[in-house]
Amino acid sequence: MNRGQKVVLGVVVVGGTALAVSALSKRAEAAPPPVVPPSLVEGYLSDIAASLTLDALAAVRVRFEGDYVAGKLTQPEYQQVYDAYLVRYGELVGPATATLDIKAVPVLAGPYGTILAPKVYVDGAWVGSAPVLWTLYPGTYTISWEDKPGGDNPAPGVAYYQAPAAQTVTVAAGQTLVVEGTYTIVPAVVVPPNITLDAFWFSNVQPFLPSSTHIAYINITNPTNRTINYYFDAYPFNPGNTGGEVAGRIGVGDIGPIPPGSWGTQLGITMPAAEGVYPLFLRFYENVAGFPLAYIKTVNTGQSVTVGSPPPPPPPPPPPGWPIIQQLASIYSYLSPGMGVWNEAGTLGFDPTAPYYPPSDLQELLVGQRYWISVTQACTLSYGGKTWNLAAGWNLITW
Repeated sequence: MNRGQKVVLGVVVVGGTALAVSALSKRAEAAPPPVVPPSLVEGYLSDIAASLTLDALAAVRVRFEGDYVAGKLTQPEYQQVYDAYLVRYGELVGPATATLDIKAVPVLAGPYGTILAPKVYVDGAWVGSAPVLWTLYPGTYTISWEDKPGGDNPAPGVAYYQAPAAQTVTVAAGQTLVVEGTYTIVPAVVVPPNITLDAFWFSNVQPFLPSSTHIAYINITNPTNRTINYYFDAYPFNPGNTGGEVAGRIGVGDIGPIPPGSWGTQLGITMPAAEGVYPLFLRFYENVAGFPLAYIKTVNTGQSVTVGSPPPPPPPPPPPGWPIIQQLASIYSYLSPGMGVWNEAGTLGFDPTAPYYPPSDLQELLVGQRYWISVTQACTLSYGGKTWNLAAGWNLITW
């Protein structure tokens, strides 16, 4: 049979007229395809829209929650149905609302003097940080609190804050319900701070000038099992065994984090403004960022400092070649021979206690020149093959 050729399958008599019935016309008269049933999502959306009471709507929720748990609804499908449920719930409840006043006790200390505000959840959804007022529709809800707000070691002596147990509450329309969660403070096991001063010394030579600053070197031991950030105060007296403020300190600052064991470091110390001899005491603290200094102990360094003016340096040695004797008091040139008087305008002098110019302007003795020489007691001067027997006081000699 050629394609497109009509095949007569039979003859039907209609009103006395014979009609040929072909295969093509029979196919056109076949039954329509079956109707596809609605999906689960469409069915639930329809049932939610048709719910006229809260009880009817609750029954629909039980069904779609069960299908979700059984894996018949995917997460996006479940969310779509749940969103429609919330909308219909609000329509049935109307404008009536309720309020949850959610709190956390006790006050939870945080670093740097702050107060921690733990997060709060209603039916697993975050609604803010305690204390928080949350407005919602009347019903039953589960309230939970953040565990370990501030993390580990949020405050000195605290390992962490353990969250309260979750609470399930029912709130009616127009009601404000206080829901309070009590945190458990889990204490930290902390070894108390301690320190041992093994050595203390200055490298500079005393006495120190008033108000001058010098570097002190110390050896210390951290006898604990943890690193401690030490802080110190230095005093020129015993400030007592307390951590309270005491006026008069002459050094202050961070020593730095010191691990367990023995270590060497240095401190800057400014001397008192008044002259005297002062003992040195150090007060040690533990310095934790954001918290007050924790006093450890007061230590006597066993050292003292002398504050005052240093003695004058010894006089420099005389110029090379001078025939200086122990009894020499002074020498002056004699510029008026035969007259026996001083020519003060041209006189040159030498003072052995200040041998350099100025004030000593006589820096060379000339052979054949006459000089006045003063000695404190009778003595003998020998130089260049010559000898002079000098009497105590002034002597006129020829060099």
